[in-house]
Amino acid sequence: RQSTQSTGTISVWLSGNVKLNIINYLFFSLPTIRMKVRLALSVLLLFEYVFGSAYLNPVLNKDFPDPTVMSSSNGFYYVYGTEGNGCNLQIARSKDLVNWEWLGEALPTKPTWADKQGLFWAPDVQEHDGRYFMYFAAGQNSGAGMCIGVATSSRPEGPFVDKGSPLVCDSNFYDIDPKSFDDPKSGKIYLYFGSDFHPIRVRELNPDRMSFAPGSTEIPIIFTANLDYQQLVEGCWITYRNNYYYAYFSGNNCCGSNAHYAVMIARSTSPTGPFETIANATHRANNVILQENSKWNAPGHNSVIVDKAGQEWMFYHAMERPNINARFLLMDKITYTPDGWPVMGNGGTPTTTPQNGPVV
Repeated sequence: RQSTQSTGTISVWLSGNVKLNIINYLFFSLPTIRMKVRLALSVLLLFEYVFGSAYLNPVLNKDFPDPTVMSSSNGFYYVYGTEGNGCNLQIARSKDLVNWEWLGEALPTKPTWADKQGLFWAPDVQEHDGRYFMYFAAGQNSGAGMCIGVATSSRPEGPFVDKGSPLVCDSNFYDIDPKSFDDPKSGKIYLYFGSDFHPIRVRELNPDRMSFAPGSTEIPIIFTANLDYQQLVEGCWITYRNNYYYAYFSGNNCCGSNAHYAVMIARSTSPTGPFETIANATHRANNVILQENSKWNAPGHNSVIVDKAGQEWMFYHAMERPNINARFLLMDKITYTPDGWPVMGNGGTPTTTPQNGPVV
């Protein structure tokens, strides 16, 4: 499904004659109205999956961890991922968020401060004033730990070029998983990051997006807790909706045979917090909104994009059981409870059947 596209002629023909004939046949031959409706809807969804806008996870059947999805002014959607498949940082593109073309390398030249290491993780890319800014984590040459760098490009496909020095460094993997966010209320730009059994933090960026604002400090916003999946927190993604800032985050262990990973949620009326978790707000046992099922293990490290109809979609990675060596790219719809908390379909787990896709 990644590289196939239906032609306009086939789509029109299917949406007319074939679909109508099938509905007519089902209507007159099946014994009950309920059976007619259920089978008709199933067949229509199958046609949408094979020839049009529906999809079945994974949307990219390739090792593509820590995905960040974005919409470019050139008409394409892009998704960027952690090192793998021979690349420092990976990139793929799509016209419809369903059919993805893997493009390969986004950062062909390693930064001078990280050119002796092979650790390039979790890029975040945003477009501003005709330029593309990539924030990423990389292992510093000293081997002391991870740093967050920023690279730019005039094209969403790259090549991205590092600015020459990291934004921030640490002695372990405390400074990873960057996420930039433009506050629609204040106009300020923030960078969220963190892991290594420490809180996720936020710090204001300069308008140039290449450095931290003078006098700014790191503010802890999401904390570890003695709850399922939350002994380690990382992979923050921020959205703004109905006067709330939503902080999606993941934990505990992303990878390997002992993977135990899920997506969690908190929200605030300020981009710098304090953030209230869904567990505190609704008296739930934990903050999880997306976790494993019998097919997909360790879903997490998500990003969010809004389609042309205003519908939010979550992109994330997960391992298809029993495979533990690849984290594939998955997508699912986000809905909301009456009191404004995100909900993921299929009972809070990755979908495993054909789904209606985004409006693009």
